[in-house]
Amino acid sequence: MQDESRTTVELSQASHQILIMSTGQSRISFIDTFIRITLLVGLFVWCSFILAPFIYIVIWGLIIAISTYPVFKWLENKLWHKEKLTAILIMVFGLLIVAIPGYFVFSSVISAAANLKLAFISGTLNIPPPSPEVEHWPVIGHKVYEIWNLASTNLPEMISRYQETAMSVFTWIGKTVGKLGIELLQFICSIIVSGVFLMYARQGNKFSLALFKRLMGERGPAFVSIAEKTVRNVTRGIIGVAFIQAAAAGVGFVLGGVPLAGTLTLLCLVLCIIQIGVGLVVIPVIIYAFSEFGTLHAVLLSIWMIIIMFSDNILKPIFLSKGAPVPTIIIFLGSIGGFLLSGLIGLFIGAVVLSLGYNLLIEWVKDEASAE
Repeated sequence: MQDESRTTVELSQASHQILIMSTGQSRISFIDTFIRITLLVGLFVWCSFILAPFIYIVIWGLIIAISTYPVFKWLENKLWHKEKLTAILIMVFGLLIVAIPGYFVFSSVISAAANLKLAFISGTLNIPPPSPEVEHWPVIGHKVYEIWNLASTNLPEMISRYQETAMSVFTWIGKTVGKLGIELLQFICSIIVSGVFLMYARQGNKFSLALFKRLMGERGPAFVSIAEKTVRNVTRGIIGVAFIQAAAAGVGFVLGGVPLAGTLTLLCLVLCIIQIGVGLVVIPVIIYAFSEFGTLHAVLLSIWMIIIMFSDNILKPIFLSKGAPVPTIIIFLGSIGGFLLSGLIGLFIGAVVLSLGYNLLIEWVKDEASAE
């Protein structure tokens, strides 16, 4: 009996020691894991801070590269599969498309502002009086006519009376022009970055496939395809439609004899890209047409402008749904929500994130249904 009790005690002590050892090892393992995770998170955060000043340019470069990749592949086949030459040609073409119009627009704005300031200082600034029809415009006609008439007859008095409002408007215009100039420079840098991405498109595709496969298993390649198609659909459905609407509006402004046709066209393009639409430009142009042009002239111009104003309701569903891996409404809601959250770049990021989330939800529901 004593031998049995002694054996029992020894076994109990041994098991207790093993438990203590295993607890100690688990603590060491936990501390070791915690330190590793902390170091990895710290490294990731540090890298994020380093790349933060360039992240906007890099993301735009990636979006441009994905959007232009089909053109890149077509041109590469024509140029005997010379990837770097093809990427450089696309990059140079993109720079010319953006830089040349941007230079002329900003130089004309700066020149116009300088001439306006010089004319105001010298006292040679003359504002033509408003047409009597202006006073009959609905809602705003009387107030616009009053301010316009005062500016044409006594400009210093008008500026003195509305000094605070005028300063706010001029300050906003100055900040907006400056911001657009900075964004134009960033976009030019993004085009250069997109050329680099296209040069190494094969390696980038392999890396993205490996990354998504690591994150999502065998479904990884499918999600890479979803992200690529979503970016291209948004490019066609939002940027492409914006260019179509702005170009059509510009044709109407030029043929209709509307003043400042180039500036109004650029404004239409910006408003379409940010999803406000051409209505803010088209409606005042229609009012101006009926006050300054003949009836037939104004009616024809108005019909053309109204068609343009509502054309996105037809064009967007067509372009957004072309080859779409998710329903059009998901891409549209993702683009609008992303824009409200993150600005212009959110049009693409929001659509991609919501599309990936939608497909993850669908796959999860399928797995649960098959498991039952």
